Amino acid sequence: MRTTRALILLIALVLSLAAPPAAARDGGPPSASPAATPAETLTQVIGDPVSVPAGSGIAFYEARVDCPLGQTPTGGGPKVSPSYNPLTTISSYADGRTWIVTATGGTPYDGTLWATAICSTEPHTQVFEGPHAVAARSEGSAEAKCPSGQYATGGGGRVDPGAIILQESFAGGDRTISSWIYYIVNPTEMTHYVESFVVCSPSPHNQYWSDRAPLPADHGTANHLESCPSGTVTGGGGGVIGGALYESSPWGNGWLASAVNETTGHPLLFTSAICKQ
Repeated sequence: MRTTRALILLIALVLSLAAPPAAARDGGPPSASPAATPAETLTQVIGDPVSVPAGSGIAFYEARVDCPLGQTPTGGGPKVSPSYNPLTTISSYADGRTWIVTATGGTPYDGTLWATAICSTEPHTQVFEGPHAVAARSEGSAEAKCPSGQYATGGGGRVDPGAIILQESFAGGDRTISSWIYYIVNPTEMTHYVESFVVCSPSPHNQYWSDRAPLPADHGTANHLESCPSGTVTGGGGGVIGGALYESSPWGNGWLASAVNETTGHPLLFTSAICKQ
């Protein structure tokens, strides 16, 4: 009896060692913890300078900047020098990892045009909307919208070459900034076509507006910087104005917009910075 009982206990011990644990029987061993996702890195880049000579005629100029391989723009725009030289921005948009700006000269000053961009190590979605016809001597806009659940991080627009005036380029939407509006004035005698462009991310972003900056009369210029709050980082930005917006680019941890007064009144410049939480 004792021998039989010992044999039974020995067999039970062997079976318990050979049998897989309950977790393995029910679906295999627990999976390893996923590797931590690297934090997003944002880098500001500026392209090669494009010389814009002084002159009374209207000529068109294009500047570009590339994000590093494997990165994509979150926002971008034109930068000019000297800062009081009101080149006329026509288009500002991304094509893949390249940000492109176009502008006209025709000012009394020799100037320089650059394309600037903020580049991210995370993927972003690029959306165009349009084109929409803007008839001669009229105004018009386009609005590009992000996919559901995504946030606008930056944007701009694309217009066929012409002596148009860019008045507004900013993020739209309700509490969630989810679109980009590009608003132009067409003072010419021919129809022009406008598209809006937006860069989108699933990560939450907020838009912050500056105080108003009045534009002096007689083609006076003004600029305004809006900084992101502490603990956030700039992803893009824009501006709203009743005159002509000619500069819109990253500046430190914020966004700088410059405009010239093309009206007989005293329009106001508002700068927006789009900041990642």
